[in-house]
Amino acid sequence: MTKAKIVDLILRCALIALAVCAFFYWSNHQVAKRVKAECELKVAQQVVITTEAKQKEVENVAKAKAVIHSRPNANRDSLLNAMRNGEL
Repeated sequence: MTKAKIVDLILRCALIALAVCAFFYWSNHQVAKRVKAECELKVAQQVVITTEAKQKEVENVAKAKAVIHSRPNANRDSLLNAMRNGEL
């Protein structure tokens, strides 16, 4: 009878240890997934910020071109002077 109890106790301990190991594995896996998702989110946010900055730059260049093209008879020197004065 005591031999069966010892085997039962060892088997229960082994199953409990297996369950604890499985829980820790699952927990680490969930943390890894969360970290990966957060990194992907940060990369996506950085891409959005970069794209918005490029769009603003393109808009500013378009405005500057519009100002330059609005003066059809302006020569190079007058345009350079306007640029240096901050008008363009």
